[in-house]
Amino acid sequence: MKQAKWGKPAATEVGGLWREKVRELVNKRTEELLEVHNDWNTIVNLRTMDLITTEDLKRIDEEILSSGRRYDWSAQISRKEEPHKYKN
Repeated sequence: MKQAKWGKPAATEVGGLWREKVRELVNKRTEELLEVHNDWNTIVNLRTMDLITTEDLKRIDEEILSSGRRYDWSAQISRKEEPHKYKN
């Protein structure tokens, strides 16, 4: 995983994979938009909420889970920080 230009490193491997995969997807989609519009200012003002879809995020999730990785660590942290949300 590459270190981001800003922010803290991911606390977990899965979190880092999510960041990396979303960043790669945004870069790819931005490059595609640049090929069409050929102008950064135009791209910045486009409706970019459609840049990543729910289906894209589901695909990333499935890809990570199919590799054998799990969200165990983050689930345990949530349970520790907010025990009222979990059954005993």
